[in-house]
Amino acid sequence: MSDPTKPEGWMAEKPSNTRRYHYVRNTLALCRGYGFYFGELTPDDGKSPRGREDCAACFKKLRGER
Repeated sequence: MSDPTKPEGWMAEKPSNTRRYHYVRNTLALCRGYGFYFGELTPDDGKSPRGREDCAACFKKLRGER
């Protein structure tokens, strides 16, 4: 798992230059398709289904870790 002192979670707001919400860990998306995100993050509870605008690669990697 990840270091609990480093921020991680889903993007709280989608930046205008991306079409998907990504799961961010230490400013970098799990899919490596987006980096340097410094906004607020929404924690993942591990039970939510994937939303239409959620990155499929981030979601798959996150669920594979748990």
